[in-house]
Amino acid sequence: MPRLCPPGTFSNLLGQSMASECQLCPSGFYCEGSGLSDPSGECWEGYYCDSSQGPVSDFTLYPCPQGFYCPPGTHQGTQYSCPPGTFGPRQKLKSIQECQRCPLGKYCEFPGLSTPTGDCAEGFWCKGGARVRDPMDGVTGLPCPPGHYCLAGTPTPSLCPHGTWSSNEGNKNLWGCQPCPGGHYCNSTGLVAPSGHCSPGFYCIAGARTPTPTDGLSGAPCPMGHSCPLGTKNPILCSPGTYMPQTHGEECYTCPEGKYCVPPQKPQFCPKGFFCPKETGLDWQPCPPGTYSPEQGLESSTGCRACDGGKYCLYRQAGPCPPGHYCPKGTAVPKHCPVGTFSTRIKLSSEDIFAPGAHPFHWLVQQGHITLYKGKPAAFSVLEGSSVLRIPLLLLGVNVQLAITAPLVQLQRLNTHAPGGLTTHRSAAVMFLTVSLVIQGISAMELDSYLLLVSVKLGSIAPEELFLLDLP
Repeated sequence: MPRLCPPGTFSNLLGQSMASECQLCPSGFYCEGSGLSDPSGECWEGYYCDSSQGPVSDFTLYPCPQGFYCPPGTHQGTQYSCPPGTFGPRQKLKSIQECQRCPLGKYCEFPGLSTPTGDCAEGFWCKGGARVRDPMDGVTGLPCPPGHYCLAGTPTPSLCPHGTWSSNEGNKNLWGCQPCPGGHYCNSTGLVAPSGHCSPGFYCIAGARTPTPTDGLSGAPCPMGHSCPLGTKNPILCSPGTYMPQTHGEECYTCPEGKYCVPPQKPQFCPKGFFCPKETGLDWQPCPPGTYSPEQGLESSTGCRACDGGKYCLYRQAGPCPPGHYCPKGTAVPKHCPVGTFSTRIKLSSEDIFAPGAHPFHWLVQQGHITLYKGKPAAFSVLEGSSVLRIPLLLLGVNVQLAITAPLVQLQRLNTHAPGGLTTHRSAAVMFLTVSLVIQGISAMELDSYLLLVSVKLGSIAPEELFLLDLP
């Protein structure tokens, strides 16, 4: 009696005598049941039928493995791999369409993957279906776009936060986002450029989120004594000659006339002796030579006064006219007394005081008296010897009362021509000249001191010799 070919085999030939002569069901087919003359059919989709592993009678025993898909008639489980950029996370996949695209942030480098290969590299964004960790094709992935940063495996690029920006691509982390630069503000996320300039009256140091920051860290209102035009990074100190008396200043004011400005101080009055035109800093202008100013706040040189008579005014070297000089009104440098005149007094205002004949007071030693003349006497005689004299003073009818004081006056000896044309220089040793007066009817400018007691030692003097004392 004929025997049936066992399950997993078939035979379409006559006269077979042994079971071994039954043919194995070919790969891609299954042979279900016994006594088959042909395979039962193609292996179903989602399964594979590999006769190399033995007779296949029940294909359900061979589901398609993960990472692969099995269309109808699949010979082997690894015959059809999910391609790179995809993976097969489950069994029994029937077609390539059932292979899943590599997810965001991942890459799938090889075929037949059941899971992604790994995370996409930092600085890159894998958009899906990436085959490499640093895709550049722009379809499956690309470098992290400007205004963002991409950590490793990020599914979506992270936006640069408020107060930052980035024009670069490929940022790997938050530090790739730059703080908003000085003078600018960044008021939204994901910026590829600052939002705009800091507002006038404010300054933006760095990282400002608003054009008018007030936190003192990213920026603040402009302080007094400074200016902050549009786009200011740091407050600008007002230059000398300008000022800003309030906060939120956009531009420093010009210092007014009559004042000087040294920021951050408020305007100050121009000091005495100087004038301050508009926009003056520490460069005060001194009153011109021969002028002065006892008042503050002069605006120009026209406010300077002419130096008073008897004084000189040369910048800071001003003062009373010194001895031997005279100073008319408006004097810058004291003038020397003319040749042939002198002065021991200060504050003289005119050379006329000591011009020849203008102050001709002379002492004449005569007949035991010394007489004061205003104007030269017509004739002179000399008293020889030594004596202490009490002197009546004749001053053109002026009443003079005597009192005691002690200034020292030096006699000046006049050279006279002796007979024979020779010049003699006989000495007169003046020991002391003690002078004092209380004067009525004559000004102190004309008479500083007068002789009260005179101790005069005279040598052997010829009658024709004259000793003349000119009072200072």
